[in-house]
Amino acid sequence: MSMRIVVRLLHRCCERTLAAEKLVSAHVVMKWEKPEPNRYLWNAPIEMKAQLVGRLHLFANPNFGRSWHFKLRLHTEDVYRLDVRPVRGGHSNPPGRPPGFPGAVPEPVHEHVWIDGLDLMCARPVPGLDASDHRATFEAFCSRTNVRFSPGYVAPQAYEQAQLDTDL
Repeated sequence: MSMRIVVRLLHRCCERTLAAEKLVSAHVVMKWEKPEPNRYLWNAPIEMKAQLVGRLHLFANPNFGRSWHFKLRLHTEDVYRLDVRPVRGGHSNPPGRPPGFPGAVPEPVHEHVWIDGLDLMCARPVPGLDASDHRATFEAFCSRTNVRFSPGYVAPQAYEQAQLDTDL
């Protein structure tokens, strides 16, 4: 099978999977990990028709109020990402980008959409989320990717507790 046919099949599979309803099971616990001081991570399996089809990945930087990434992975391919940055940035889209994707995306809230031949290199602004908190942004991500999220939501830093000194 040629690489071109494989890419077309992946593109069709990607579009169908993004459009179909997906589920994060209620049995999954939303417990964030902190592998390094400036990164919180959480991920969970995504099911479609009771079959594992990918993973949901969330990243947060606790050093900034709004530094979040929400990513959907189909099998081994990242197919959608919603980025929230604390300030305006400078993301440039590649030549050959499809209509609807501007040359530059300075907006702090933007989405990366899988495009045949360009992977997640194309971004466009996402209006309406500029003042949203983490939960509202996550809910928008789930809506845009057709993910039904069944576990209880937990904010990135919500699970941490202050350590009390008991040697008084």
